[in-house]
Amino acid sequence: MNRFGRLGSSTSSKKQKDSSESSSSWSYANADSPPPPIPVSAVLDQEGTAEPQPSQVSQIAASDYAKRTIQLNKQIASLGAGFEFDFPRVAVVGAQSSGKSSLVEAISGINVPRDSGTCTRCPMECSMINDGSDTWSCTINLKVGANAGRPTSSQRFGPQRITDRGSVDLWIRRAQTAILSPHRSSAEFEDMSSDELRRILKEDNQTLSFSKDLIEIEVRDPKLPPLTFVDLPGLIQHHQESQTIKLVENMVKFFIGGERRSNTLMLIVMPAPEDVNNQQAMEIAKRYDRHGIRTIGVLTKPDRLGAGDIGLKASLQAALEGGGDHPLKNGYYCIRLPDDAERQETLGRDELSARADKFFKEAEPWSDVANRSVFGVENLVSSVSKLLVKIIESNLPKLKKQVDDKLKQCRIQLDNLPPPPTGRPLIQLMELIRLFAEDVNKAVMGLEHRQYAQKNRGDIYANFRAEIWRTGINFKPTFSSNVIQHWENQEESWNHASIPEPERVPMPNFAVSMDLKEVRQIINKSIAWELPGHVPFQATLELVRRSTSQWRDPALACFNTVFEHSWQLFDEMITKRFESYESLKYLVKDTTRQHYQACKDAALVVLEKAVQLETSPLYTQNHHYYNSQRDKWRKHFRDAVTTPGIFGSQMQVQEYQSELDLMGDVRAYFKVAFKRFVDYIPLLIEHELSQEFANHLYERLIENVPLHDAQKVTDLMAEKASIRERREQLSSDISRLQAMSLLLKDYEQDAYSDEAMDDEDVQSDVAPSIAPESASYTPVSVSAPSSPKPQSIRAITPEPRLQSFIVEPGPFIAAAVHSVPPDRLFGQPIEAGSIYKEAYEAQPADDLPTTTSTVRRGGKKGKGRHRRDTLGD
Repeated sequence: MNRFGRLGSSTSSKKQKDSSESSSSWSYANADSPPPPIPVSAVLDQEGTAEPQPSQVSQIAASDYAKRTIQLNKQIASLGAGFEFDFPRVAVVGAQSSGKSSLVEAISGINVPRDSGTCTRCPMECSMINDGSDTWSCTINLKVGANAGRPTSSQRFGPQRITDRGSVDLWIRRAQTAILSPHRSSAEFEDMSSDELRRILKEDNQTLSFSKDLIEIEVRDPKLPPLTFVDLPGLIQHHQESQTIKLVENMVKFFIGGERRSNTLMLIVMPAPEDVNNQQAMEIAKRYDRHGIRTIGVLTKPDRLGAGDIGLKASLQAALEGGGDHPLKNGYYCIRLPDDAERQETLGRDELSARADKFFKEAEPWSDVANRSVFGVENLVSSVSKLLVKIIESNLPKLKKQVDDKLKQCRIQLDNLPPPPTGRPLIQLMELIRLFAEDVNKAVMGLEHRQYAQKNRGDIYANFRAEIWRTGINFKPTFSSNVIQHWENQEESWNHASIPEPERVPMPNFAVSMDLKEVRQIINKSIAWELPGHVPFQATLELVRRSTSQWRDPALACFNTVFEHSWQLFDEMITKRFESYESLKYLVKDTTRQHYQACKDAALVVLEKAVQLETSPLYTQNHHYYNSQRDKWRKHFRDAVTTPGIFGSQMQVQEYQSELDLMGDVRAYFKVAFKRFVDYIPLLIEHELSQEFANHLYERLIENVPLHDAQKVTDLMAEKASIRERREQLSSDISRLQAMSLLLKDYEQDAYSDEAMDDEDVQSDVAPSIAPESASYTPVSVSAPSSPKPQSIRAITPEPRLQSFIVEPGPFIAAAVHSVPPDRLFGQPIEAGSIYKEAYEAQPADDLPTTTSTVRRGGKKGKGRHRRDTLGD
């Protein structure tokens, strides 16, 4: 069952009669059998909505219920301004001079501005409130923000309450001019005359032609029904500025169309003398409401039809009777509004209504329409009010879910904001610095931000290794370096299976190639006083330096890349940790950058020394690896020359033996130097730059923060304006959403109780033959006194005349049923989900006729909160 739905029935009178007869046939004399349960479907209609029936609730209760429901919708819509909720509303749409303004006056009882041309240039939301006051009053608010695409906010305009009906016209003019003049303060317009307002609209070039911002008017009148509607600017057919026509049309579409307007009930105002087929307002309505479910046609100016308009009269009569070319589910209404002469007579509402009734009874074709409820403003308002209540009710479950979801979302966003400043700024400042320094240390050591370490290892350092490898010499044991042999570059060290996957990068070929003749030239240039057959050490040094002399640039590039990559991470960490404190963030950022730059300068000195170590002397203690590589590559090059076609004779092979051995020696030492260099350069960067930076960051920050200046510390801990504003906005949103949720919960409770009951005790005899027919019950609990642990059954009485209660399903009811013996309540177990005729205390059957009970009506009127008391002796 829809808990928001009003407990009542919208079924046919026949079903009500059958149900009533069935229930009345049960009596206490037949107490051995329970009264026949009334199915829930007989209480609620198929949609689960709640339409009070005359047989169930008095007209006063129905009026109170409609008032409460419409007021709930207005309160929630006001609280929900700025949220993307689809609130039910009534929109009055019509062309210019369609009689729309007269209809607004007839419904609201106030005078609206009337000028030649377009007089409504911004939407006007009018709410009629019957709060029990005997005096008439009116208040005006400006709801601004929509025109600029911002969240809307409401602000009071004019006095707290306007008590002079005759001044409302002028106050609306002032409010509209203020809406159209966003460049001015709204207070400027509160004392202006009509002439001054017209002059501003005519002469001020900064005023807007139209605006989506609206005027909120609350009319408190004990004689008006509860209703809220939005009067939209009249559609224009002709205007000197063509864009104005489209502007007004788009504004109307904005208020009645789109996903967030599916609950908008449209009153399409059309002059009766004009063909419905030519009504732009109806065409727009059909575009957004194809099946005519939320459209109501309102025919105005019926007294303007001429005697010769026979076809038009027949068409209008058919429309009022539910037929015609454009049938609407909610039908058409016809109203006669006062003309200019009657307005000058200042006739009362009753007199105007009487004249309209007389006209519709005497004039054709209106007098021929059988259903008289389609005539008059009162019938229109009554129907619209009922439809609006039904739309509001059916929308409440969806709205409740939307409110709950939005509330959860706002709370998550608020939790994700940095914590607000505390009352101890110095302690909080030092803690923030400590946490930041700790964050940096964890990132550098690879405890957090693992992607940072993976980037250094698998990208920067791996690419550095490849660049150093590229500097090696591709020795070719041939007489031409252009000869390509199948054995070239088959390096076992680049078997990717032996390298961690994140560090695998394609290894490049050596950038330089040398053949036997080129190597011999190096040897010959290096000879000094060596004995014949000895290769000069200078030749070895020359060939090694051709590679190692290129290592400085790749090492510096690697160093700088790590520096920039690391700073990018540290900068992000500063922003995240100190985003709420703008001044402190900049101080920390500057200090951190200076410290990091100092570490960089010191590390570069060490890096330069490391590069110089590979220039002179040529040295290694890794004898085992060097000797194994030397023997391997000497044999490798010697074996290569046995390939047919390279050498002409064995004599030539022996002649180049020194060159082949030198190739093997240089390749072996290159690999030794390469392996150690690509290891200790990354280690040097990590130790001398990154770790040195992280280890001393906290003390550098503390040194640069003015800890002994309380005012400066307070200024540093001042929260960033955007964060503060965001927190305030989210806190405000949460408060409004909580208020909306509370209103919905209160309304849900009220749906099961009669709000008109006052705090009083009602003494009545429980037996059906003695209990008065007018007795009524509020939510109570029924207990079993003889049970060791009495369990309660929640009893709900929907309406006074039914004297019934509903048992709701669930584990709560199941426990109650099991605790109450079957012969204690109607002689049989209670069926969850059914409605019974009477509710009695769980007493033995013999005691029931003489048992009197007190039902305490708890809770204040209008609050919907009731105590649950036990029925007792």
